[in-house]
Amino acid sequence: MQELSALGCQVWLLNAESKVKYHATCAIASNLICALVAESLELLADCGFSQETALSALAPLLRSNLEHILADGPISSLTHDSKKTKTSELPAIPGESDALPRSFPKTCAFG
Repeated sequence: MQELSALGCQVWLLNAESKVKYHATCAIASNLICALVAESLELLADCGFSQETALSALAPLLRSNLEHILADGPISSLTHDSKKTKTSELPAIPGESDALPRSFPKTCAFG
């Protein structure tokens, strides 16, 4: 462990009971971002964007949002006008206006 610390790695000791939760946490943090970006790419494809153009369009937003999350935490990084988002934008997603808010974490505050 000292060797890893000497290389600049952050090291945490976890008890056996915490390892499954730790792994789940890492999977959620990584995989849900991938799923949300994939969903965004599909929606932009419906608007006529190629995958390359859509990724280029989303890249500044994704980078700045991650930087904001890392600096200020996830709650401070949320868009604050959730009611407007729910009523004006989600119905534009065919068949998803009712299901989408339930699938998001509570912290997204969809009303």
